[in-house]
Amino acid sequence: MYGPDIPPPPLTAVDHNFPVPAPTQQTEDYALTVPGVWAFCASGPTADVLECSFTLDKDTAAQWNVYDPEGAPRAEYTKKQLHLQLYCVPLMAARGEGMSNVQIEWPKKGLFIVEVNRGTSVGRMFVPDHEPLPVNITHAVQKGLNIVRFIQLVGMESAFIIHASEETVPILDTTLP
Repeated sequence: MYGPDIPPPPLTAVDHNFPVPAPTQQTEDYALTVPGVWAFCASGPTADVLECSFTLDKDTAAQWNVYDPEGAPRAEYTKKQLHLQLYCVPLMAARGEGMSNVQIEWPKKGLFIVEVNRGTSVGRMFVPDHEPLPVNITHAVQKGLNIVRFIQLVGMESAFIIHASEETVPILDTTLP
């Protein structure tokens, strides 16, 4: 068996029978303007799974060249592109004014996971590092319903904000001189 010289094997998630809470829905109807806030979700004092969503209609998806799961072709070249970033900021600061001066504060790596459109062809999982940088979720969104899940493994006092902006993409000139 196990003893001072023989440690037990490491535990995995399968070894634990963790109850998975139903996601706490925090969906509000934000106007999907660019630039603008597309979603806001507040964490809680205990481990939890939070969920927010937004829907990109056909015209908005086409305007920003967003992936269409129904197979509509994307523009071959675009100068302007949608840029979606996820921010984690202190909850009290998010409720106040002057968001431009608020510092991004992710929890320690491994204590927080973000899933965007889980189970879809564009779905992604992010494990933000303890860096003061936003997470780019642009390539994980699609036309139609987009679901973002925030899995907090510990209690937090944070707000998660999805912010949309416009990004200029350089187009390579392939003509020869």
